[in-house]
Amino acid sequence: MSGQPSLYLHIGLPKTATTTLQLHGFRNHPDLDYAGTHLPRILNRDPLFNLLSAYVMRGEGQVMDIRKRLIERVESSSCPLMISEENFIIGAFDGYPASHPFSQTRADKLSRLYDLVQGMDFLVLVSLRPFSASVFSAFVEYQEQWQRSSRSILDTVKTGDAMGMYRTAELRKELDALWPDKVVPIAFEDIVAGEVSIPGFSWQADKPVPNTRQHTKTERGVLREIVSGRPFLRLARSIGGASPSLARRLWSIRTSRTVEVKFWGEDLRDSLATLEQASDAARRSWLESATPTEQQ
Repeated sequence: MSGQPSLYLHIGLPKTATTTLQLHGFRNHPDLDYAGTHLPRILNRDPLFNLLSAYVMRGEGQVMDIRKRLIERVESSSCPLMISEENFIIGAFDGYPASHPFSQTRADKLSRLYDLVQGMDFLVLVSLRPFSASVFSAFVEYQEQWQRSSRSILDTVKTGDAMGMYRTAELRKELDALWPDKVVPIAFEDIVAGEVSIPGFSWQADKPVPNTRQHTKTERGVLREIVSGRPFLRLARSIGGASPSLARRLWSIRTSRTVEVKFWGEDLRDSLATLEQASDAARRSWLESATPTEQQ
């Protein structure tokens, strides 16, 4: 694996400094044509990204039409195209109707992404964080989604599709089966240090990189805001292209409640210890497989 591809697909993982990498590493880099997500997602205005996202996330659209537009964008760009969206790799959550994006399995999303890029010159980028920090952070982040499920936390982490992305040995097997020799792991530690090097691309921050999405901690756990409504969401979405700052302010007006997500107890951590050890070992092996020569 060497050289610069014409297309990068950065697919997460969530809670591995993906937003930091998008904001500070990819979005304004002079050597990339960025067609990735923006936060909040009402600001996503790139037509190609929106078409591609709708297809991967929900199966909407015609694969050949979107693929044609993707190829045209790649061929017209003077630098590699960077598509970045962590939701492409999140699996299905329990309790959602079949028509909802949260009901889509990781396997279905990745299969659709495979169809879009088959035969193209690309690399898949996946950022990896140690298991324990990843799964608890995701459990906090997706608290609203977990509340729809009757699964125990242990079952959610060990067998749930949405948490499958953190079972690293399983994830690597899935991605390597789809894209042998095209998947590049990125260490979480490198992202927060502001130093990322992958085949054909490097980023080094010129100042400390902020942690963009932290939740307040208490003595017993972490506070998580759960939003129940955004009264100006439709208006914010409609003006996002013309006035992103105003759209962001309107989007931020919300009704919500705050829950305290308690730190996991010793019994639960002990029950996950074997999976944690296996996943962290798989992570180390995966990162070590990206040799310094490959990352020039």
